[in-house]
Amino acid sequence: MKNIRKMYTYAFFSNLTFELVIWMLYLKHTGWSVGQIAMLQLVINIVQVVCELPSGIIADWLGYKTTLILGQVMCVLYGATFFVAHNHFLVFGGFTLFGLGLSLISGTDEAIIYEADDEQNYQKFWGRYNAIMICTIAFSNLVGGYLADISWPLVFMASIIAHLLSIMTVVVIKPKQVTADPNAPGVLKQLKSFLFSNRNYQKLILVVAISQATASIMYQYGSLYLSWITSFKTSGIALVLTIIEIIGAVFSVNVFKVVAKFDRLKVIFSSMIIGLLMSLFLGVSNFIIALVAFVIFSSAFEIWDTSLNAELQDIVVPQLRVTLMSFCNLITALLMALESLFISAFSKILNIQVTFVLFGLTSMVLSLIVLGFYFKSIHENSPEA
Repeated sequence: MKNIRKMYTYAFFSNLTFELVIWMLYLKHTGWSVGQIAMLQLVINIVQVVCELPSGIIADWLGYKTTLILGQVMCVLYGATFFVAHNHFLVFGGFTLFGLGLSLISGTDEAIIYEADDEQNYQKFWGRYNAIMICTIAFSNLVGGYLADISWPLVFMASIIAHLLSIMTVVVIKPKQVTADPNAPGVLKQLKSFLFSNRNYQKLILVVAISQATASIMYQYGSLYLSWITSFKTSGIALVLTIIEIIGAVFSVNVFKVVAKFDRLKVIFSSMIIGLLMSLFLGVSNFIIALVAFVIFSSAFEIWDTSLNAELQDIVVPQLRVTLMSFCNLITALLMALESLFISAFSKILNIQVTFVLFGLTSMVLSLIVLGFYFKSIHENSPEA
C-alpha cells in the first residue's frame, strides 16, 4: 500500500502539465501553422511507435523506477524547448525527446500499481490513480490557461518544476520487480510466442489502440476544436477542458463499482455505443450541442478505457507486463501518427470539426466490430459454452 500512496503522489506531480492543452495555441501565436503543429504531434507519435516496444523491454530489464526517472528527465528537456519556440529545429528536437519520455513512462506506472497489491484490486487502484491524473490535468489546464493570459513563460516554467518534483517522488518508491526466469527464452521470443498464441490479446489491443488513439488525438487537438466552434479565450477553453477532465475523473474513480454491478464487458460495450452516438453530434453547427457531445464522448472514453486496461492486465504475463503494454501503446501511437499525418495533410481542406466527426465515427465503428469478435471468442471459450 505504501507504493500505491507514493504512486498517487507521483500521479499528481507528473501530470501537472500546464501546457498540455494550450501549447498548440502558443505555437500558433508565435507563427507556427496548423500543418506545422500537426507535424510536431506526428513527430511525437512516430517516436512513440519506434520506441514503445524497446522502452517496454528496457523497463522489464532495467527496472520500473529507473525507467520512470529517465522518462521524466526527457519531459523536463522537452519543456525547456518552448523558451526557444522561434527555433523550429530545437522544438522538433524537444518533441522527439518528449515522445521518448512518454514511451518510457507508458505502461511502467501501470505495472508498478498492478504489482503493488492484490491484483483483484487493480481496477479500483488504477481507477483512483487515473482519477488523480485526470483531476491534476484538469487543475493544470485551468491554471495553465490563466497563466498564459499573464505570461506564457510561466506556463512552461511551472511544468518543468512539476516534472522535477515527480522525479523526487519516484526516487523513494520501491517497486516490486518480477524476477525473470534465467532459463526462459529471450524477451522478443516470449513476446512473439505470447502474441501468436493469445488471440484474445490481439483483439483487445486492437480495440484499445483504435479507440484510445482517436480519443487522444481529439483531446490533444481539443483546444483547436473548441476555438473553432466557440469564440472563447484561451482561459475559457482551458476552463471547458478542465470541466471535461473533472467529469472524466468522477467516472474513472467509480467505474469499478459499475463493473462490479453490471459486468465489465457490458460496461465497455455500452460506453462505446455512447461514444459512437456522440460522434454524430460533434459536427453540428450549434456550438452548445457540439460542446456537450464532446464532453460526453470524453467521459465515456474514461469508462471504457479504464475497463479495457483492467481486462488487458488480467491477460498479460508478469515477466512481460510492461513489454506487452508497450506493444499495445505502440499500435496506439502508430494510429495516432497516421491521424496526425491526416490532419497535417488535409488541414487546408477539412476543418478540425469535420475531422473530429470522421475520426470519432470511424474509430467507434471499428472498435465495436473488433469488440464483438472478442465477445464471441470469450463466449466460445467459457465453461458454459
